[in-house]
Amino acid sequence: MSSPVTRSFSPIQSPQAQTAFPDESGALNARLLRGVMDEALGFSALCDADGRILTVDRKSLELGGLTLEEARGQYYWEGPWWAHDEAARTWIHEACRAAAQGETRGRELHAQLGDGSQLWIDFQVKPLRDADGVIRHIVPSGIDSSVLLEHRARIDTLLGEVNHRTKNLLAIVQSVARHIAAHTAPEDVAMEIARRIGSLSATQDLFIATNWGGVDLAKLAHVQLVEFGDLPEELVEIDGERVELSPQTAQTLGLALFELGCGGAARLNAEDVPRRFGLNWRIEGDQFHLRWTEVDGEMEPRPPLNPFSALVLDQMTPAALYGSTAWESGEGQRAWALDCPLSKITVPVLD
Repeated sequence: MSSPVTRSFSPIQSPQAQTAFPDESGALNARLLRGVMDEALGFSALCDADGRILTVDRKSLELGGLTLEEARGQYYWEGPWWAHDEAARTWIHEACRAAAQGETRGRELHAQLGDGSQLWIDFQVKPLRDADGVIRHIVPSGIDSSVLLEHRARIDTLLGEVNHRTKNLLAIVQSVARHIAAHTAPEDVAMEIARRIGSLSATQDLFIATNWGGVDLAKLAHVQLVEFGDLPEELVEIDGERVELSPQTAQTLGLALFELGCGGAARLNAEDVPRRFGLNWRIEGDQFHLRWTEVDGEMEPRPPLNPFSALVLDQMTPAALYGSTAWESGEGQRAWALDCPLSKITVPVLD
């Protein structure tokens, strides 16, 4: 890093700088303008049409190592931010002249700070017209390019996540379609596939809403059991401590809950008997335990399941979550039980 270059402002005072805010209302406008500029994320100044500074934001002053009184009335391109670079000063001078004629120019510039360090700024100079369309001021402004680079990196990360999740979702849809087509009457295939795609889409909406973060298990359960599984809300009790599911787990467990809800709704409608349903879960150490129960009524230990539901509940879910599932029964109720490592379902906690 080169040593800081010292360059003095020329001792020129602009008449416009002295009279831009001459009265009380003008002073108020000046303070409001300064407040807006100081809170902005970038660097900004208001200059007269000749390029002399009327006011400049606090961040620019601090980084340049000068006060507003020292800056006001001086040519913007003579500022300490460009003292190290004759080419930058020349470009800003020409850009200010162009702005006075109504043209906006922009480019990336290397600014020097008061401590001798440097940073890249995405910079532009724009004209500012009054109510009559006359250009009386120009506005040099810019933003630290590192902020833009961080923003672009964040976008790239999110796009990569979208791409990864989309591929996973398409793989699940492909598997769903293949298995349903193999075990469903031809006239029902399209409807059954569409219902599962709707269920997967609802889960997708939940973790998109959290910016690809964790999905609350209670919300997932309500969506899949009640909204898509067609169970009456008053017959379903959902209980358990707050658990944030990873996106992949949410897709897997969401599909399982959908199959449970649809199966329960179908049996409820077919048998026309009072029945209650419950979903509860707990955490014991590093293990996660979930139980889906169907109570009231005489029931077989294992309900009749269509081939795809059996595949999801008995094979796909335990395999994806590195756990086990089983049907349990007794005392007028039966339950589908899932046990798996907690680390396989929750969002990782970052230190």
